[in-house]
Amino acid sequence: MIKELAVIILVFCGQFNIFFTGSELTGSVFNSLKKSGEVAGADSRSKNKIEIDKTRINKTDKSRSYSAPAFSQIGISDDNDFEVKSKSAIAVNAETGAIIYEKNIREKLPVASLAKLTTALVVLDKVDLESQATISGNAVATEGNKGNLKTGEKITVRNLLCLLLVNSSNDAATALAEHISGSEDGFVKLMNKKAKALGLENTSFANPTGLDQENNYSTAYDLTKLVKIVLNEPLLLEIMRIQDLDVFSVDGVNVHHLSNTNKLLGKLPGINIIGGKTGFTNQAEECLILITVHPENNQRIISVILGSEDRFGEMEKLINWIYGNKS
Repeated sequence: MIKELAVIILVFCGQFNIFFTGSELTGSVFNSLKKSGEVAGADSRSKNKIEIDKTRINKTDKSRSYSAPAFSQIGISDDNDFEVKSKSAIAVNAETGAIIYEKNIREKLPVASLAKLTTALVVLDKVDLESQATISGNAVATEGNKGNLKTGEKITVRNLLCLLLVNSSNDAATALAEHISGSEDGFVKLMNKKAKALGLENTSFANPTGLDQENNYSTAYDLTKLVKIVLNEPLLLEIMRIQDLDVFSVDGVNVHHLSNTNKLLGKLPGINIIGGKTGFTNQAEECLILITVHPENNQRIISVILGSEDRFGEMEKLINWIYGNKS
């Protein structure tokens, strides 16, 4: 009877917890992107511009809506009863390194577009964000997610990063690789050099997009180490939180409307999501990285789902378990 009463009290008290909300884009995104000079309201014909409309960034797109239960509905379950169905999963406290949840975390698996985080880090290492890339026919022809780039179009590296991380655009990944290294093969060498420098012992890249290819793999554990580096790049985090965005070619003629592929943004009540990345290929199945902040102690939690049939549902389940059962 005492045990049952304690559970009731815990669930009741949980209804009065106060959590952060991560749906509002922080002002720092405007400061970090402002280096290109360009937020919504500026002359739409200006060059090198990133258009950001606050009224649209957090707009709910009903066609992509995703509902999540309130925290007061989360039950208290024994740790041994919890498991996600994906092939591999991990949740790590980024501050302490403590593993909160793990499943096959060192199994080598294809990770699809999660590889684009390494692409982005190499870009930051190697080139000025305001440099202008000329889009090739090869980049435009890249299979998979598209940013609708045009052959011969000139666009800044900064804008290509937005295409890469918000819309998960494969044509942007190829364009960045060509701009920096002259070829995809040359860029892949930089990616693998970066992976080695970061201590990603079970990671290999074969292209900058994450498309299925031999020797294109990583592990959930290695990806948490990669994300810890991303946490030191505020611009990348801010870009990954944008829900909707328009970016322009250098001459202002071509506009690219981006919608974030991460459907959990703004859809988890009480959770401060500070970054994330999606991925999908036939071999990798559905993959997802989510970075959240614990509302009680401000500690960041990195969660990774690989090889899932329902990445958003599985991630929601994992996040709810972490925040409902872990201090």
